Amino acid sequence: LVACFFAAVVSELVINMGLYREFVVDSLAADVTEAETSNILVTIVNAVPDNMISALSSNNKMLAVITCSVIIGVSIAAMEDKIKVFKVFCDECSQIVQKFLDFLIIVCSPFSVFCMITRTFAIYGIDQVSNIFSYILVTIIVLIIYLLVAYPIAIGATTRCNPFIFMKKMINFSKPTITAAHGAIAGAGTSLLLAGDIALVADDAMFMVAFGAVGLIPDCAGHWLLPRACGMHMAKELMMTQRAVKAPEMKELGLCNHVYPKEQLMEEAMKLANKIAKGPLNCYSSSKLILNKAFETNLEDLLVEETEAQAAARLHPNGDEGLAAFLEKRKANFQ
Repeated sequence: LVACFFAAVVSELVINMGLYREFVVDSLAADVTEAETSNILVTIVNAVPDNMISALSSNNKMLAVITCSVIIGVSIAAMEDKIKVFKVFCDECSQIVQKFLDFLIIVCSPFSVFCMITRTFAIYGIDQVSNIFSYILVTIIVLIIYLLVAYPIAIGATTRCNPFIFMKKMINFSKPTITAAHGAIAGAGTSLLLAGDIALVADDAMFMVAFGAVGLIPDCAGHWLLPRACGMHMAKELMMTQRAVKAPEMKELGLCNHVYPKEQLMEEAMKLANKIAKGPLNCYSSSKLILNKAFETNLEDLLVEETEAQAAARLHPNGDEGLAAFLEKRKANFQ
C-alpha cells in the first residue's frame, strides 16, 4: 500500500509538470459501445456464474464473505481431525483453483492483453494511448526504485535493524543456522539464504542475482557469500547475467543443500533442526567459526585453532559424555 501510494504521488507530480499531453477522446471513440468480444480471458471470466461475482460487488458483501471465511477457518481448526475429509476436500479444491488461475494467467493472459491493446489502439490511436503507457512506465519504475531502495530503508528505520549488522551477526552466529526458502529468491533474499549454515529450498525455488538488471551491485554480503557457495567463476556469471537458477541446478551449483516439495519444506527443515540440536552444539559452533574464516587463514594458524578448539571440546561435559557413550556402546546424550 505504501509503495502504491508513493508511486501515485510521483506519477501525479509528473502529470502536473506537463510531461503528459491532455487525453481527449474523439467522437468516434466516445460512440464505441461494449459488444461481444473474442477476448479469451473475457470469455472464461464470463463463464463464472453471476451470483458468484455478485458476492464481491460491494464493500459490505466482500466484508461479509471475509467474515464468514474467517469463522469457517477458525471452526475447522478447532475441530482438528474430526473433519479430516472436509479438510482434504478443501485442499484439493484449492489446488484445482490454483491450477486454473495458473492456466488463466500464464496461458490466456498474453493473448488477452494482446487483444486488449490491439483493440485500444484501433479505437483511440497510438498518440492518445502513448500517454497511458508512459504513465504506467513511470509507475513501474518508481515501484522498482521503492522496492530496491526505499523499502529496505523503511524497514531499517521502523525495525531499527541495520542490514549490515544483521548479516554480520547471522553469518557469525555461534549456533548452527538453517535457512529455507521457496518461490523467487532475489535481492537480499539470496544473501539470507546463503548466510545459513545449511540451505534448504522447495522444488519451485528460483535463485536470481538480479541487481545488475537495475544498475546496482549485490549487497548484504553477497560478494562474500556467493563465491564461497558456488565458486568464483560461477558467482561472477550469476552476477553478470542475472539468469534464473531453478532448484535442481541450485543444488548442483552448491547454492543449497537439499530440495524438497514445497509442502514438505518446513517439515524437513524442522526435522533437520531437531537432529542437529541433539548433537554436541559446542563442537558445531567451534567448527563453524573455524570454517567461516578457513579461506583467509593459512594452514599453520588453522592447525593451531583446531588444536585449541579440540582441547576445549575434550574438557567440555559433552566430551565426557561422548567418550562414555563410546565406551559403553550407547547413544550419547549431549547437552
